[in-house]
Amino acid sequence: MYNMVVFDLDGTLLNSKGTISNNAIKTLEKLSNRGYIITVATGRSMIGIPNCVKSIPYIDYYITSNGASCIDKSGVHIFKNWIDFSSIKSIIKKDYLVEYLIDGKWYIDSQDEGSLKKIIKDTKIANYILNTRIRIDNIEQKFEHQNVYFEKINLNFPIESYEKSFVEIYNEINQNKKLRVWTDRKHKLDIYSKLATKGNAVKQLSEYLKINQKQIIAFGDDDNDLEMLTFVGCPVAMKNGNDNIKKIAKGITNFTNDEDGVTIFLQNLIENGVLKK
Repeated sequence: MYNMVVFDLDGTLLNSKGTISNNAIKTLEKLSNRGYIITVATGRSMIGIPNCVKSIPYIDYYITSNGASCIDKSGVHIFKNWIDFSSIKSIIKKDYLVEYLIDGKWYIDSQDEGSLKKIIKDTKIANYILNTRIRIDNIEQKFEHQNVYFEKINLNFPIESYEKSFVEIYNEINQNKKLRVWTDRKHKLDIYSKLATKGNAVKQLSEYLKINQKQIIAFGDDDNDLEMLTFVGCPVAMKNGNDNIKKIAKGITNFTNDEDGVTIFLQNLIENGVLKK
């Protein structure tokens, strides 16, 4: 019998508009009332999770930043797979705009503010960064002096230098046993601890809760869900998911994230007695 259900957000529990359906919320309520532990596992940081999700009282845990953090519904960190400053020191010395995520808050160096819109040509993204990042003077010196730990860092650079920058950073990180890289292939690279994967985070949470991995169902759609779906007992790929995800899944939803695919799949499991009625 299954005890925990884990959901990716974008492309999975959320529709293309970034919202969640009322039917999905009602299904989460049903699962919660039947004793299931409900967990969100997302590439977003906690600050980036939409209020329509954070306001749902039935979610017990949030795995954020692709496994860098696990936070319970009361806001307490269960564990942190974070990066120490010494691990990223050589990377941030290069000519990139760096964003630092610490305890759910984003920071940039004050001197980078003027060049941000030159690096990020998408005005909407640039303005979002400017409106949500905390500015600090001489940020590298202060962080090094305080030996700060980071949930993750983002490296931003112009799209025309993306490929060159990606190869340069990727090669350097391959030589660093503490870090890994994730990219949206648009304008930035995300740098994480090697331990920060959704799969490892679900493993850590299952050990914390003393739940066998075979008792976990997980839904995902993209490559950052691969480790998670490989780990759990019942991996489910979205109809709109990529081929890598579908190859390892034991089930595939009949409908996309815009068609309430997760909800319909779960309702079928309940009706067929796979989940408690």
